[in-house]
Amino acid sequence: MSTHAEDRVFATILLIGASGFVGRYLAAQLRQMAPGARLVCADRTPPAGDGCGIERVSLDLSDARSIDAAVAHVKPSLVFHLAGEASVATAASAERRAWQINTVGSLELALSINEHAPAATLIFASSAEVYGSAFLNGAVSESSAPEPRSTYGKSKLCAEQLLSSALSDDAQLIVVRPTNHIGPGQDRRFALPSFAAQIAAAEATGSAATIRVGNLIAERDFMDVRDVVTAYCRLATISGDLARRETFNVASGTPRSLASMLGGLQKLASVPTSVEVDKQLFREAEISAACVDASRFRAVSGWNPDHSVEETLLDILDEQRTLARDRL
Repeated sequence: MSTHAEDRVFATILLIGASGFVGRYLAAQLRQMAPGARLVCADRTPPAGDGCGIERVSLDLSDARSIDAAVAHVKPSLVFHLAGEASVATAASAERRAWQINTVGSLELALSINEHAPAATLIFASSAEVYGSAFLNGAVSESSAPEPRSTYGKSKLCAEQLLSSALSDDAQLIVVRPTNHIGPGQDRRFALPSFAAQIAAAEATGSAATIRVGNLIAERDFMDVRDVVTAYCRLATISGDLARRETFNVASGTPRSLASMLGGLQKLASVPTSVEVDKQLFREAEISAACVDASRFRAVSGWNPDHSVEETLLDILDEQRTLARDRL
């Protein structure tokens, strides 16, 4: 997948969840890094082929037959499993769907891989949300016992365990527990694009911006989505040197409050801004600070984030400015 002789190369790559926020970036990077590979992008309702050497296939994680048909068709040597319910809030309000997609769908995927691609490498995008209450004791590492508090975190941890148990011994499973992703293209259900959209809408009309916010005190480790996909690709290239079952945290290592992130956006605004707290935007039982130790992954891979927080915030706001102008 890269020009380094020691890096592992895969002939056929299946990317599940290719049209999602992270999936779109990963598809583009894989196409650039592995131009000779067969790249198949899977989604519940995939668009037609894009003429850039990317195949499209239908894969619905709520339908075992759909999963099996896709894996049988592709017979991948490498699978990136990014699909699932990505919002903690949505998972809480639609528990049945979250468990079905995140957990049962992952089990069915493992069983199909066993049958049709038993020696495949599977990179599963879990979440640092699985640590839950463990954050109350300080920074968490891969050796920290997960204590998920949310439906999202519980379903992701269960998926990790099912994948590890159900996949054959010949298959390789690399579980990734990333922290919060941000960047252009993220849905406005999430805090930072929502803040940026409110600022951009005010700028477009020349009025002051009143930004509706939830809990700004909570500290999270925010990573640019472009750095996240670089980490995923790096894991694939070094997978030949890894064990058959691995788990890695992926994080910047620097927690930041949502207040400081909002403050960064406010500094970039061209109109006056104020903040209005909306209690309905608060999450129940929210952890006040989430610090993630990713030193093991950095030592193994040599990966480090390339994008500064300031750069990412500007990119988020600029995207929302373009969308706001288009709506006028």
